[in-house]
Amino acid sequence: MLRLAIAPSCALVAGLVFALPASAADIYLSGGLGNSSGEGTASVDTDFYTAGGEDVDSAPTYGGTIGLAFAMDEALPAIKTFELPSWIVRTELEYMMGRDYEIKSDGAAANDFFLSEVDSWTVMPNFSVEVPLRDPIQWLFGRIPVLEPMSLYGNVGLGIAQVNLAASDNNSDVDEDSLNFAWQGGAGINYTLTDTTSFVLGWRYVSLGTTEGTVKNLQGGGDFELELASHEIVTGLRINFYTAPLKDMNPRYWRMPRVPMPGWLPSWLGGPSDEDEGESDADTL
Repeated sequence: MLRLAIAPSCALVAGLVFALPASAADIYLSGGLGNSSGEGTASVDTDFYTAGGEDVDSAPTYGGTIGLAFAMDEALPAIKTFELPSWIVRTELEYMMGRDYEIKSDGAAANDFFLSEVDSWTVMPNFSVEVPLRDPIQWLFGRIPVLEPMSLYGNVGLGIAQVNLAASDNNSDVDEDSLNFAWQGGAGINYTLTDTTSFVLGWRYVSLGTTEGTVKNLQGGGDFELELASHEIVTGLRINFYTAPLKDMNPRYWRMPRVPMPGWLPSWLGGPSDEDEGESDADTL
């Protein structure tokens, strides 16, 4: 029996595929390690010159997520008369760091350049949909047991990026820290290893926003701007550490304890109603 219970996002994967329904919602943790190829576009504008350029640098990236996974048809059995497939929906919170780049761009003269040293971390809520491949593989090629635990996923995320920038051309300096809007989108493969563990391999594009700083030099300075993005290949493990009935996750079934209110309050503010007073008098008699 194929059980897709584990796998942490906000690019959706399409295809009409049905999988075995999950019996519960799973809370999981994951850790990931990958390579980030940073693309930086820098521009310099001072009273004496204007310059700019693009460069690419690679750096490791690593981090983790905490998330909640459930089958689509378990959460919403049907929309009107359309029965939903049992694809796995994942919502998660991700923290990734690393991304230590060195970006070169043109300076004041042909043989001068700005060297920008950048490091960044991101925090993003992610949303993803995971489509099992068991049924389409079996339909196309027959049963291949080693491929049955495999599924495809697509994810999108929106969040923030902290970018620390230090740039210099040996004459001018830029030192700036900024908190930017960031987003990402990607796709990958999930492979279920056990009932509680799965391996993930994926690609994603991450926009880290634009960081603006002031060029400082003896002539007065100017403006510096760096637009940063990256293409990343990330591998990781996802581990399910708690499973709860899906019904318990629905706020409709949550119950809060009733706090007793003073008897002198009117009923519309939480005080006793006329029916409550009648019941208390009957109990007294």
